[in-house]
Amino acid sequence: MEILKSTVFCICCGAIGLALTTETLATERFRRQLRLIAVLFLLITALAQLRTLDLSVFTEGQTAAAQSAEEIAARAKEIQEQAVADALCRSLNQALDEHSVPCDVTRVELHISGSGSIEIDRAFISGNLLTGTVYLREWLGTDTEIRREGAGDE
Repeated sequence: MEILKSTVFCICCGAIGLALTTETLATERFRRQLRLIAVLFLLITALAQLRTLDLSVFTEGQTAAAQSAEEIAARAKEIQEQAVADALCRSLNQALDEHSVPCDVTRVELHISGSGSIEIDRAFISGNLLTGTVYLREWLGTDTEIRREGAGDE
């Protein structure tokens, strides 16, 4: 509030000074130049006072809202990853059944990268590990770790 009072006071003093100077000088050309200088002076005065204004009151609410938005986005990403993992498990189990492979994919660990691509980290299977691994490596790639469910899980 003090900054606002100071700014208004400076602008009023500048306006009074401008009015007095303009009325005492008779030439039109000099009046235009003087008005331009006065306008610049008033702008500089107002901006110099306003630059010390504390705007942290307005950013505190935005910080809390941004943090809440980040938490919601992280939770949405977790839900999305879980939904993709569940759908992938169902699809892999369906493909294993179609090929008569005696194993089931119990769960899949994956993450969605910042670019939106799905990266499969691990697949856990029950049943015939050797045959299941051959098929899953072909479908998921060699970078995906295949583990037996319950054997050394983290």
